[in-house]
Amino acid sequence: MAKVVHAARITAPDGAIWRTCSDCGQLTALPQNVERCTNCGDQAAKSGGRR
Repeated sequence: MAKVVHAARITAPDGAIWRTCSDCGQLTALPQNVERCTNCGDQAAKSGGRR
């Protein structure tokens, strides 16, 4: 029988792990070397890497 965890793996990009963003706490699929979600990463880039 299929489980929810298997469906979540299908929706995640290759090499991504479902984790919380280090800034906002949102649960998202992040590659191993990324700590921030797309929104927080974009904001950090606009502010010169600081939030």
